[in-house]
Amino acid sequence: MKVTPKSCPFCGSISIAIVQTSSHRWVAAACNECSAQGPEVRKQAMGDGTPAQWWEDAEQEALKVWNRREPET
Repeated sequence: MKVTPKSCPFCGSISIAIVQTSSHRWVAAACNECSAQGPEVRKQAMGDGTPAQWWEDAEQEALKVWNRREPET
């Protein structure tokens, strides 16, 4: 199941992209409007699967982490 990103918690934009961060093995979701960035997730770089599958898995994980929000009180 594809993960749909929530809007940016800072500016409200729905324009969210997956970007490479500190190296080719780390990616994160980031807002295209205000540049807010979610936590980095590590992309698989070897082993079972293909590079395309590894990218898709990392992208989905980055969106899951981006979507985490503290519960409203």
